[in-house]
Amino acid sequence: MVTVIMVVLFGSVFTSCSNDDDLLLAGDPQTEQVSTNCHELSAKEAIEYVSSMYGAKKGNIVYADSILIVDDDIVFDIKSIKNVINQCTTRAHHSTPIVPLQCTNIAVYPQLSGNNALPNAWYIALLQALVQWNNLGGPVHFSVISSINQVYNYDWFIAVTYETPYPSTSVAQAQFPTAVNKCGSWIKINPVLPSGVQSFTADQKTHICIHEIGHTIGFGHTDPDPDEGLPVISVPYIYLFNPPHDGTSVMREGYPTSTTYSTFFSPGDIKAYQILYNWN
Repeated sequence: MVTVIMVVLFGSVFTSCSNDDDLLLAGDPQTEQVSTNCHELSAKEAIEYVSSMYGAKKGNIVYADSILIVDDDIVFDIKSIKNVINQCTTRAHHSTPIVPLQCTNIAVYPQLSGNNALPNAWYIALLQALVQWNNLGGPVHFSVISSINQVYNYDWFIAVTYETPYPSTSVAQAQFPTAVNKCGSWIKINPVLPSGVQSFTADQKTHICIHEIGHTIGFGHTDPDPDEGLPVISVPYIYLFNPPHDGTSVMREGYPTSTTYSTFFSPGDIKAYQILYNWN
């Protein structure tokens, strides 16, 4: 679906969310153990790890320029993955992914000037998307800031820019969290839409922003039909419905067409939020 990438350069601002090696793995560990040795992590090993931990198909994971891109719009920083699994230890697989439970007070910094400034229509869509997330009343709260100097008042921040992600075929990209206390730190909206996409309505832009924000706080893709191999809600290996189906999920994979997008959260989205953040 949509993808967004943004600046990692502000990551060093934070001291409260600084330890790449400390992991918080949600869910009960499964019996299978994964042994890791001290060596330089290969792209194949990184792909294996992301596939096993996050439920992504290996064929949908692309390695490029020290990042892994899943389904065109979820971006994993390869350095963080190396820090996570290359520690000469044995780790257990868990039924749900790593989530940043302590980063719940998040600043969002939309770039409004310069070469990568968001157009007004995308800025409005972003604001509406943040209102939708905050209105859920969950543990994560987003605040819009107008200056980087304000980030010190928050656990973490997400920068949103209007620039070509990699690869450029994505509508948008977002960085996925890989360690406790670390959310994804950027979202990129593509100024050049992929072939076959003429334009988006205001509601479709809002949906895209809601979707990409979800990725930055640990939500994967929802499969409207489990035949594609993705989870029915955006937590790997969790299937809620019988028959399993969640066609109105904001985390549904794919471009937001006139019939495949929503600006409101489905019951599956809310259930995923509860699972990922131990939210009752």
